[in-house]
Amino acid sequence: MRYVWPIARNTLLEALRGRLLVIVWLGVAAAVAAAAFLRHVAITEAAEIQSAIIAALARLGAVFLLTTFAVASMVREWNDKGVELVMSHPLPRWSYVTGRYLGFAAAGAVVAI
Repeated sequence: MRYVWPIARNTLLEALRGRLLVIVWLGVAAAVAAAAFLRHVAITEAAEIQSAIIAALARLGAVFLLTTFAVASMVREWNDKGVELVMSHPLPRWSYVTGRYLGFAAAGAVVAI
């Protein structure tokens, strides 16, 4: 387990340095703006419609952004030969996979909060 935590930490730092949170905030702002527009269009239950639209768009945006981040991160690491560098060291493959998974899960938790 001593190899897992540094890999997870670096994955989370990659997410934070890659401005993932800025993109999330822009997505939330766009969802709020769309919901505010639809609130004025609704005839009845405007507050319920607004909260439902914000929740749906936020969930969809979070899933899309986290999936895009995970795929882009793995492709970038593969193209930069980072996987080959890590695998050349004497560490089990499960620790690399677990570390990346925990890093992506931590990024997902940050986005969810």
